Amino acid sequence: MGSDLRENHLSGQIPDEIGDCSSLTNLDLSFNEIYGDIPYSISKLKQLEYLLLKSNQLTGPIPSTLSQIPNLKVLDLAQNKLSGEIPRLIYWNEVLQYLGLRGNNLEGALSPDMCQLTGLWYFDVKNNSLTGSIPHNIGNCTGFQVLDLSNNKFTGEIPFNIGFLQVATLSLQGNQFSGPIPSVIGLMQALAVLDLSCNLLNGSIPPILGNLTYTEKLYLHGNRLTGTIPPELGNMSKLHYLELDDNQLTGHIPPELGRLTDLFDLNAYNNKLNGTIPHVFEKLESMTYLNLSSNNLNGQIPIELSRIGNLDTLNVSYNNLAGEIPTSSNFSRFPPNRSPKLVILHMNMALHVYEDIMRMTENLNEKYIIGYGASSTVYKCTLKNCKPVAIKRIYTQYPQNLKEFETELETVGSIKHRNLVSLQAYSLSPLGNLLFYEYMENGSLWDVLHDTLQDSQQLSHGDRRPRDHSDVHGSQRSQESLPAGTPLLQEAAI
Repeated sequence: MGSDLRENHLSGQIPDEIGDCSSLTNLDLSFNEIYGDIPYSISKLKQLEYLLLKSNQLTGPIPSTLSQIPNLKVLDLAQNKLSGEIPRLIYWNEVLQYLGLRGNNLEGALSPDMCQLTGLWYFDVKNNSLTGSIPHNIGNCTGFQVLDLSNNKFTGEIPFNIGFLQVATLSLQGNQFSGPIPSVIGLMQALAVLDLSCNLLNGSIPPILGNLTYTEKLYLHGNRLTGTIPPELGNMSKLHYLELDDNQLTGHIPPELGRLTDLFDLNAYNNKLNGTIPHVFEKLESMTYLNLSSNNLNGQIPIELSRIGNLDTLNVSYNNLAGEIPTSSNFSRFPPNRSPKLVILHMNMALHVYEDIMRMTENLNEKYIIGYGASSTVYKCTLKNCKPVAIKRIYTQYPQNLKEFETELETVGSIKHRNLVSLQAYSLSPLGNLLFYEYMENGSLWDVLHDTLQDSQQLSHGDRRPRDHSDVHGSQRSQESLPAGTPLLQEAAI
């Protein structure tokens, strides 16, 4: 017997009496507004095979008694507010196949017992606060097909025996892993997605990664990688996305990359690459995005790039290029009635496609909201280079809102001051007029003065007093240049 109540507007807590439904084999309460702890009485459901509580507001620890459900195959507790450590007893459930814990507040280290689950193929703890290193016996988790440890606080080196896994997805992004990329990863022939981005990895890119002929996504950006781009990467014939930006790579761009005919996205922004842009990139007919900005490239922009029919975004700024910009073929298209394609972000953020921004925020989904105003909403977006930006969406249904957009664009866009968050970009979009600001990680001065931030550092009397005339003018300027209701500064009036 199953109970599928997902995607309703259910609220309240899960009643303890749920344990009396002894015939339940499937309990799905996902995508509701349920809060409170997960009742221990659920462990009485001995016939239960699927327990799906994803995307609610559940709090408290994961009950260790869930390990007492003998037939439990799928446990999905993702996108809640669960805390504490992952119970070690969970790993001793012999039939568990799917463990989804992403998007909670879980802490502690991964237990070596995680490899006791011989039938487990899906292990996802993304977006938590887990610490420690990857267990030394990770190579024994031979059943894993998806291993996602991204956006936690893991440290240490990536263990050599991780190469014994036959996973299709290996995501370690957004941690503090250090040391080199293990060459043995190049033997993981089943890999479709390899994401090692936004860590502290150093050393060179192993040429053996070119053996990953079934890999579609290779994300190495946001590390400290050095050396050259291995020409062997041109053997990755299925590759769609190659992200090498924000490293310290040197040397020429290997022309062998021109063999990646399925490539959609090539990003080598902010490295130390030199030489010319390969003419053979003309063969990359599927490519829509090419970013080679902030390097030391020289020579001309190859006219062959204008023949890439699908290319929507080309960024070669901040190099040593010379000559004329090609105006033929694809470079001559300037259709006035198309939806917005580009959002230009400076502040070392590179060029981002409008569709990418929408994808990162799920079309400005409400879960990314960080503030409201009378005429606008502010969202937080983490860009592909792992840097956050605040997006202010000004509603367009009233004429005065358009005037506000124009005023803010003219005033804030023209002012550069250390006491004012800087405007990075703007876009006219179907979802509203968008302004892109530098993200204020620690809130506003209002928060500090009024103790609204937890663990905030208190200002001394000297800090509260302007130190010189420039500080006084800066304070006045911040108030005068931002329209009332600007949520980026919490509508502070000080």
